[in-house]
Amino acid sequence: MELLVVLSFPNMRPDRQLLDKYLAGQCTPDEQRAVEQWLQADRLDADLPPAPDETGATERIWDEIQHLPSSRPARSTRLMWLAGLAASVLLVVGISWLFTPAKTVRVAERVAPSARKQTIVLHSPAGKREKFTLPDGSRIHLNAGSSLEYAEPFDRTVALRGEGYFEIARDTLHPFRIATARTQVTVLGTVFNLKAYENEPLTELVVKEGKVRFADIRDESRQLILTADQRGAFANGRRPEKTSVHPARYFAWRDNRLVFQDQKLSEIVPVLERWYGVKITIRSKELAGLRYIGTFQDQSLQRVMEHISYALDFKYQLNDHQLTIY
Repeated sequence: MELLVVLSFPNMRPDRQLLDKYLAGQCTPDEQRAVEQWLQADRLDADLPPAPDETGATERIWDEIQHLPSSRPARSTRLMWLAGLAASVLLVVGISWLFTPAKTVRVAERVAPSARKQTIVLHSPAGKREKFTLPDGSRIHLNAGSSLEYAEPFDRTVALRGEGYFEIARDTLHPFRIATARTQVTVLGTVFNLKAYENEPLTELVVKEGKVRFADIRDESRQLILTADQRGAFANGRRPEKTSVHPARYFAWRDNRLVFQDQKLSEIVPVLERWYGVKITIRSKELAGLRYIGTFQDQSLQRVMEHISYALDFKYQLNDHQLTIY
């Protein structure tokens, strides 16, 4: 359990002269602690207006994130420095804004009795698709056969196995990170689809809104910066791939639509297995290489197989949860 201690400043905010001293590096140790405690508060009142130059500051921070070194320890140190940079930049551009009239400012200090963390696992089993809301307000749709893990207290870092559609709550000072077996995704606030099933050779990200940093988890110098209507892909032994796409088909699963766009039968089978919770066997290598184009909305497995088998000229047999193509 966390203890939440709420403090308040006289006149709602620290004295302007004190902030000037802080920026000039002339504070006493006690004054410095007081200002930094205020800067690190959990939140400011919702009725405060946005800082006028926040967008420009955010872009500069993004540029720093994009050029992070590949060394993992150095990167961690750099990110800590960037967090401080972000706070300092927003403070400098917003000094006059901070001193406009407002009702109150709170400083929240969290005191945790234990450093132990609890792991939360969100799961969407085969045959189902689920929706979740994370502690920071981000919304997640998990496709069939997918899971998302994070630790509490929540620090906007999660691990994905499978496929998820992410609507990330914007927080310019705390990037949201998603780790998969092959990649790491870093965002400030955006909408995108990430597909990373561990038994498939490709990890794929398609952006609907905003900006995303998509990097190789083992070599972060191999990275892509993606914006709206762009797709990034990583596969073992291949260079990262970046293309422009029409993103709607990549998000169709959220609306219970199956979309196959000139895909091999061997690529379609894993999708059907997860979607319907069945095991499918293809008895012919020639059949596995045949390609199919089609879209299905809320259709049964029987109906889907009727269409695909007719188009590709094969037979199939379904017994309970076992389907054989021959």
